[in-house]
Amino acid sequence: MKRTLSSFSIITIFVCLSIVGASLIPLLSLQLTPSKTLPSINISYNWQDASAKVIEQEVTAKLEGVFNTVKGIKSITSNSDKGKGSISLKFKKNVNMDAVRFELANLIRQSYSELPDGISYPNLSLSAANENKSPILSYSVNANESSYFIKKYAEKHIIPKLAKLKGVNKVNVYGAAPFEWVIEYDTNKLMQLKVSVKDIQQGINTYLKTQELGKGVFRTNTDNYDSEISLNLGYKIAKIIDWNNIPIKKIGNRVIYLRNIATVKYKEGAVNSYYRINGLNTINITVYAEQNVNTIDLANTVKLKVIALNNQIDTGYTIKLTQDSTEYVVEELQKIQSRTLFSFLILLVLILLINRSFKYLAILFLSIITNLLIAVIFYYLLHVELQLYSFAGITISFGIIIDNSIIMIDHIRNKGNKKAFLAILAATLTTIGALMIIFLLEENQQANLLDFALVIAINLSVSLLVSLYYVPALLNKFKVSKKQLSFSRKRKRRIVKFTNFYTRMICWMKRPRFKWAFILLFILGFGIPFHFLPKEIEEEGFFTDVYNKSIGNEWFSNDVRPTLEKIIGGTLRLFTEDVFENSYYSEPERTALRVTGTMPDGCTIKQLNTAIKKMESYLSQFDEIELFETRISSYRNSNISIHFKKDFEFGSFPYTLKNVLESKAISLGGLDWSVSGVGRGFSNALGTGSKQNRIILEGYNYDKLYSYAKQLKQQLIDSSGSRVKDIEITSSGWRDNALYEYYLDFDDKRLAFENVSQQQLYGYLKNQVHSGNLTSIIQNNEFQSVKLISDRYKKFSVWDLKNTPILINNKQYKLSQLASIEKKKTVIP
Repeated sequence: MKRTLSSFSIITIFVCLSIVGASLIPLLSLQLTPSKTLPSINISYNWQDASAKVIEQEVTAKLEGVFNTVKGIKSITSNSDKGKGSISLKFKKNVNMDAVRFELANLIRQSYSELPDGISYPNLSLSAANENKSPILSYSVNANESSYFIKKYAEKHIIPKLAKLKGVNKVNVYGAAPFEWVIEYDTNKLMQLKVSVKDIQQGINTYLKTQELGKGVFRTNTDNYDSEISLNLGYKIAKIIDWNNIPIKKIGNRVIYLRNIATVKYKEGAVNSYYRINGLNTINITVYAEQNVNTIDLANTVKLKVIALNNQIDTGYTIKLTQDSTEYVVEELQKIQSRTLFSFLILLVLILLINRSFKYLAILFLSIITNLLIAVIFYYLLHVELQLYSFAGITISFGIIIDNSIIMIDHIRNKGNKKAFLAILAATLTTIGALMIIFLLEENQQANLLDFALVIAINLSVSLLVSLYYVPALLNKFKVSKKQLSFSRKRKRRIVKFTNFYTRMICWMKRPRFKWAFILLFILGFGIPFHFLPKEIEEEGFFTDVYNKSIGNEWFSNDVRPTLEKIIGGTLRLFTEDVFENSYYSEPERTALRVTGTMPDGCTIKQLNTAIKKMESYLSQFDEIELFETRISSYRNSNISIHFKKDFEFGSFPYTLKNVLESKAISLGGLDWSVSGVGRGFSNALGTGSKQNRIILEGYNYDKLYSYAKQLKQQLIDSSGSRVKDIEITSSGWRDNALYEYYLDFDDKRLAFENVSQQQLYGYLKNQVHSGNLTSIIQNNEFQSVKLISDRYKKFSVWDLKNTPILINNKQYKLSQLASIEKKKTVIP
């Protein structure tokens, strides 16, 4: 005997599932944009003042060789630039990214000791489709102390407590450079005493490091057995280091101490980056969120924690909120939610007007609410984020969900069975199948639209169960009567008149004399793509000559073609010119202006910071600006993000400010400015580095590839004469962003005749211009870096390089006698 569930039981099951879904809503991830992680990992590293070629050969190539052993790698791409480099690893699908990240971290740790001194420890990070690098919250810490001590206090008492919060990815502190030990040696004394930079490095490292002497036997007075212990030799960490008396080298019977060749100072280190809000030089704390975290809840948690910290920290210290990016997220999501709600209410009102039955409306309302709440369970299980695209998917699925319910309700009311479910199933599966095209897109686009597709698929799948079981159960309980169709005689006459008119119009349009006119009207309405034809063809031939003399004619192009394009172009021309060509994809964000500044090669980050301060001072006079955020990471990279108050955000002020900023940028010479965000972007960069043609060489061995490029360059010069000009070897593509460096081309015959090696010349140059981190020590319970620099660092000129006498083997030379010095563009690998 076949048993079926009663209507009451079915309704009870669906109500219980709805309650479960409602309880899971607070656990869903709420974002503005998708934050799905792509199957790729980035490794970045820095090496101060190192050239791109050196970083490529000494770091990038070695790490690429190490990473090639990892299983599941799809592709490896790398970029080496002056002072920094990065490697991007893309993996195949279904690779365990946690295991891969652990393996890469071990490989980096094992190979780091083999990398050159001065290279930073490689930073490993996962790539995201829309990786949001902006902090969710920014705070300023104020006190009647120097910025250095405020930063130390924040790192000790504030940062650890915020970093422990669940969902916080990292907490950064800006505003003060750390103090460091700077050992500045005298290059003249090094030459007199025949001491090299390597001798200084070895002497200091030997003094500071701990060495194992061996094993020793230790016997206690109370025990009768011996125990074995390790014997180590090293300086006492707790004591103050006597820098002046560190022995460096023994020459004859004399011991050279550090005080004989260098001076040691403890001072504030060089600033490598700047971060300011509203141009104020304060200690800023920025909080970054992890992936797949409800940023709104996390921001509220951090705010409550900061309020508690304000009551716990020492007197005189205050923590003030300067920026809250989640406010914009909340506003945008509230707009999306309100639009979704209004679309839902409009649908219900239309249904009520058409059916004029509150029972009918109640069934539809309950079915939709139940559908959404049950769908939340699958959102949680499948880790679907609620963000801009997800809400769009929910709004789109409303219409299909209501259609499924309406079809089932009307079929049961009129036919008394559920046979319409097969048609509903087929139509729903067709819609879900159409969404599968998303998996044919690129990976980053898939990551953006995956939640959108999942939301629609989940909602429609749940709607099948709701229409098959829940809707019939509700109909059984509400007892909605069968719909009676009745038409008045007057209404029937209107229907007959409209049908006759429509029939006569179709027959008239089908007549041979009018048929082609309507076809032509349809074609012209859509548009003939005449505007895609080129103005002139440069090839040779009969048809080319005919084309150039007719369509390519100057009179036709200037006087006839513009009018003809408007007549026959139709809507296709309007779309391509006014919509398609001027459209671009951008992430949804708050209205903002972005001002970037770039200085030419050879400048410093301090010089760029001085120019940016002038722009900040100019911005501070506008009351319509809510805040402007400044980031400077190098002399070639700075950014000012300008946000407006709500009353002026959507008005004309952003365009007005952009125009005045363009004038201000032109008046601040010495660097390339760009202003963008609203309207057409502005840039005063000359862009003289672009080339008309290029030849691409590809290969694995960089040195061989570069030698082939030089041979090809010379062949082009020899074969073309004066026809080919300005040939350069670069890897930057069409736009050349390469830097300039000085190249030494040694005269091997002269070096052999004088019995001088390139290593001796390199040792001399290193003594003159050396600068780099030596080691790190622990003093006052904190790590302090030790830096070794020359007294001629950043003072050694090109003239000194060519003409300063070099003492080698008791004989003086000039570098210009042993090598040619030429300024060239760096070839970035």
